[in-house]
Amino acid sequence: MDKKILDLLYSSFDNTLTPREKEMLDSALEQSEELRREREKIAATRQIIAENSGETFKPFFAERVMRRLESLREKTDPALDLFESLVYMFRRVAFVGAVAAVILFSVQLLDTDHETNEINETVSEMTLDEVLNSAFSPSLEDIL
Repeated sequence: MDKKILDLLYSSFDNTLTPREKEMLDSALEQSEELRREREKIAATRQIIAENSGETFKPFFAERVMRRLESLREKTDPALDLFESLVYMFRRVAFVGAVAAVILFSVQLLDTDHETNEINETVSEMTLDEVLNSAFSPSLEDIL
């Protein structure tokens, strides 16, 4: 569809077209089935809107809403709300952090005890002569 013709179609619903514009639109409508369907869709939409436009809010709706908002604003202090929400979030984060720290400390403690026991067992089985001989004098098997 031509944009200019489509604009004329939309404009024809709200404004009076000049004779030349009306002639162009009528000619296009005769030639294009798609344009005729578009005109029917627009007309149906406008009909639905016109039928439902009678439903409105009760009198002084805007004033009632504004009064309610003002009363809510007066009751709460934004700084206090921010502080309370930060305290609430900190409690949750602090609890999770404390649990994680306890778990990590326990794992580290258990792992350290296990390694320390292995080292103690290995060292306690060796004598001082064995330690010194193994560290400073290579055996004949290692050289050959």
